[in-house]
Amino acid sequence: MTRGAGRLHRWRCRTLVFLLLITAPVYAYGQPEALTRDHRQGTALFKAGKFEAAIPFLERTLSMSVREFGPMASRTGFVMKNLATVHETAGNLDRAAGLYRRAVNIFNAALGPDHAVTRETAAQSAQADIHAQTEALKRKPITLTPPSSPKPLTLRKPGNSGWIVQLGAFAARDNANEAARYLGATLRNLLNVEPLDIRESRGANNRVYRIRTQTIGDRAAATDLCAQIKARKFQCFVLKNN
Repeated sequence: MTRGAGRLHRWRCRTLVFLLLITAPVYAYGQPEALTRDHRQGTALFKAGKFEAAIPFLERTLSMSVREFGPMASRTGFVMKNLATVHETAGNLDRAAGLYRRAVNIFNAALGPDHAVTRETAAQSAQADIHAQTEALKRKPITLTPPSSPKPLTLRKPGNSGWIVQLGAFAARDNANEAARYLGATLRNLLNVEPLDIRESRGANNRVYRIRTQTIGDRAAATDLCAQIKARKFQCFVLKNN
């Protein structure tokens, strides 16, 4: 394991242990013994660096949690988030991204969109999407061809009202900077908008760094740009910039 990978693993271990402390009561009282056993075994394997070996135990824990608590229960969401972290650490990026997205949907419904856990999971989901897309592009280089007659975008200075296209959100500024450089270089011909803007959003207990285009004066133009970005297999959505 490289030095950087070691630091990443230690950070994810701390994150997973923290989540398990939150969810510990779920498995402590009156729950099926198999659920508790698999959850603890999967956690122990993850902490030992045996990521692939941990996955089947946490997959079974998730299945049992869905049966016991329901598919949209916050408890199920925490198990799903833990499993996503393990898959991401193991390098199963597509699987991790899908699990994070499902966990975000659960937390949105169970805890609300402004809850710290929901916001944190949304940031992890966006980051996993970027990582998965980056790895896919490394395996299969693509050639981006700009539209033959691109419509010029009406840009406004940051802070003015208008529309923006958001391409990702990260919990760490360094990760946001790296992703913005990659996205800017990859989509330069398509975007024709540089540099990408990184906006810091502060919640009650966390910060999120969002990668956005500069302000676009016309909603239709912003929507069209996002559609073209999605056609290149990237994630994005259009937001009002007040």
